[in-house]
Amino acid sequence: MPSLSSPRAHDASYPPYPPQPPLPQHPGTDPRLREVHVTPPVVYVQSTFEYRQLSRPFAEGGAPLAEAELDELGRDGWELVGTVSDGRTAHFYFKRLAR
Repeated sequence: MPSLSSPRAHDASYPPYPPQPPLPQHPGTDPRLREVHVTPPVVYVQSTFEYRQLSRPFAEGGAPLAEAELDELGRDGWELVGTVSDGRTAHFYFKRLAR
């Protein structure tokens, strides 16, 4: 009596039936990719600022603000954003993130 099993049933050279989908790759195991980069989500937060205005008279041959005073303002987080002069007085406008 002939065997009911197919000669291919035990042959390992044939793919399984039904064909199986490929297994998903784990991150970092795809040889075509050098590295896996994850981009974090971007969350927009409205910035709030505080402002400061300084007025100094022009001195004969000197600067209205000394470098040491500007350095101190910078260490405190103040950024110079504008200046205005009326010829006798210099006005300096600063801003920084609100604390």
